[in-house]
Amino acid sequence: MIVSGSGITESSYDNLYINDGNENHKYSGGFNISNLVTVGNTLTIELQSDSSVVKDGYELTVTLVSKDDVCPVNYVYGDDTVTKKHVKDSVIELAEFDDLFSLPVTDAFVCWRNGDNDYSEGSAYTVTGGVTFTAVTEVMPVVTFDGNGAVLITDSEKTQATFSVPKGTKDLIPHSDQLFVKPDGKYFGGWTIDGRVYEVGEEFTVTGDVTATAIWRDANEWDSLNESLADTSVADHGTITLTKNVTAVTGSYPLTVPKGVSVTIDLNGYTLDGTQAAVIDQNAIAVYGSLTFTDSSADTSGAVTGGCITVIEDAEFYTNSSVSDSFEATLTQSYVIEDNNGVRTNYTYSVAYCPTLACAMTAAS
Repeated sequence: MIVSGSGITESSYDNLYINDGNENHKYSGGFNISNLVTVGNTLTIELQSDSSVVKDGYELTVTLVSKDDVCPVNYVYGDDTVTKKHVKDSVIELAEFDDLFSLPVTDAFVCWRNGDNDYSEGSAYTVTGGVTFTAVTEVMPVVTFDGNGAVLITDSEKTQATFSVPKGTKDLIPHSDQLFVKPDGKYFGGWTIDGRVYEVGEEFTVTGDVTATAIWRDANEWDSLNESLADTSVADHGTITLTKNVTAVTGSYPLTVPKGVSVTIDLNGYTLDGTQAAVIDQNAIAVYGSLTFTDSSADTSGAVTGGCITVIEDAEFYTNSSVSDSFEATLTQSYVIEDNNGVRTNYTYSVAYCPTLACAMTAAS
């Protein structure tokens, strides 16, 4: 018999059961049944319901077919076989492996194989008779992150983390703090993979077993400035005047002004470049307290580049007109300011676009 139809029941509370004596099929919520082939001589259809919520119910069509027109489609993995019944000459979608079997965490499904032909999950196949598809699997490559002396956040006895991932996986290079406790006085500087240094946010494709070794570096000017601002025991940090360009490097965090901290940064003709810091969460600078930018240089050539400046809720951000002209800006719940070299991000709560920081400040007020 072939059962087709659809229905709407109260999900999890009202259930439709179809049983042919060999297998029990359960449906709940909104459902569609397409050519369910049952193999017994009898068919039991049962609706179990309560009285709290009334839905439309179901409508089914049951068609009798000859046993000769019912073909077994066998799915084999190792010593296990799952058989599905389908009507001869029907077009089916090959099963999802995970719906039938479970793989070890170290293995990955590759394809279904029939003779010399390989098929992916969900492939269309015309059933002309009994057929067997055998699962082809492979051991996944192992990606090892070596802390280079640093210990894991989750286990202070270990300095390596290993993951099995499917071959061909593309992912972004992570920051070390997702895995390791950084050594005292050191900062993360990327990963060494096969002799090449990879920066945070770079795309990497896994083609085989690979080891990424953490690089630990000394603080640079950007890190030192961030450490200084993190000192919340000092409410007013006064004016910090740049004496050189200050540039974030791979692993650098966004420059952050904590809540309760007030600071003025005099660019003094130099550039504050947060390109690498913005890789972590798109912010080059995050303001929770109060931040003011000035530029005391004669030609007002100072600039802030590399990504968003995000001003959080009731935080404060000020700047003089010479600095304002170096920004492009968007207005959000509070406002987000981005430099001309950055890419504007699509914020859900964005309500207006402002061409300059000065416009954004005016709109936000």
